[in-house]
Amino acid sequence: AGTAPATLNVFIPPDELSLAKQFVGNPAAPGGTSQLKYTLRNLNRDHSITGISFTDDLNSALSGLTAAGLPTAPCGAGSTLTGVSTLTLSGGSLGPGESCEFTVDLSVPGAAADGSYTSTTSAISGTKNGGAVTGSAVSASLFVKSVPQLSMAFIDSPVNQGGQTTLRCT
Repeated sequence: AGTAPATLNVFIPPDELSLAKQFVGNPAAPGGTSQLKYTLRNLNRDHSITGISFTDDLNSALSGLTAAGLPTAPCGAGSTLTGVSTLTLSGGSLGPGESCEFTVDLSVPGAAADGSYTSTTSAISGTKNGGAVTGSAVSASLFVKSVPQLSMAFIDSPVNQGGQTTLRCT
């Protein structure tokens, strides 16, 4: 028998903690609503990550873009999501290989012009075995598009059975 050389390549992800976000209900109309979905992942298979936090300044993307109806304990017991125009997640925790996902309802300002508005978070951070871990900031674009408004009204109302009326559409 003999020996042969061998090579083992090990891939270590650059971030042990990842964050993704996506606007749902895109495009949104001025004065309408949209949702923002966040997904956090612990890419480490051996250790929990605690104290997870990040911020997302919605107002920096579109002035007047606000959140409502924030979820409670969005990423583990004791985690909180606060804010209206700047969202702050704090106290998140993920076990090895775990992820969490939560959605935030948004109100689009009525005066928003049609266009694309990019929102970027801070870097995500947490603690693993007493040491700091971070993940990259992420961005997503909200598209605002005015939609035609249609209203209808009967002009001759009430109408007798078998009678005629006019329907005005504007």
